[in-house]
Amino acid sequence: MPAEIAGDLTKGFAAGNEATDLLERLPADTQSVTVYNLEDPLLAWSKTIITLQKLTDGYAFKAIGAFAPMFFEPYGIRSPEAFLASINSIIITARFDIDGEQPIVMAHARDVKSINFSLLSEMKPSSKTPLVNGIDEWRSANGDLTSAFLDSTVITGNTDGVVKVLSEKPRGGFGSTEAGKRIGQTNASVITFGRDADTAGAVADLMSEKKSDGAKAETTYFTETRFTKTGIERRTVSDFGLIGSIIAQLAQD
Repeated sequence: MPAEIAGDLTKGFAAGNEATDLLERLPADTQSVTVYNLEDPLLAWSKTIITLQKLTDGYAFKAIGAFAPMFFEPYGIRSPEAFLASINSIIITARFDIDGEQPIVMAHARDVKSINFSLLSEMKPSSKTPLVNGIDEWRSANGDLTSAFLDSTVITGNTDGVVKVLSEKPRGGFGSTEAGKRIGQTNASVITFGRDADTAGAVADLMSEKKSDGAKAETTYFTETRFTKTGIERRTVSDFGLIGSIIAQLAQD
């Protein structure tokens, strides 16, 4: 990677040192979780946009700036800059279904008023029955998106996903699982945990005869992303590893 670009990303994605206590709010069976541990979330976003624009010109240069905020719309956010400037260093995104149709993002809020300003214009203070008594809620007109403010925590995105975060967890949340503990121990700027329902079955199909059409085997994986002076380093550890991924691809082909 060119030294200038690597330097920008290394500076923008410097890791923070905030604890990942927010993981306790996620259900233990969350489908996928990504933790962004960033010293300055707004700087990381700015450096990302600047880097993309340095690699393009003309129409593409302008399009990146115009369309980048659309990545935040599934979470009910209109202004990424206002949102990222109003939260602490840990940002958690999560999905609760295989199809990824229930995305949420949560963080510790530093400035709730600015977060309210960052939301989509259709998001308004809710007059409906609150998802949980005693919390402040903003909802979209069709009810699909919700932003909830609980103590110093903001949770925003798909309403069903927000409900899962706010629900009681008598057996503990994702943070108390082995996967959650592992995430809490890493010093990577970005770490993703996910569940894979396809690879194990594909490997089994190729290696032996299928004994049951209804049997399911779920595997998991972790991907750590670090930014260095020479580029981006990504390390993925999964139950089957690289060999399993190759075998699964062969089975599909």
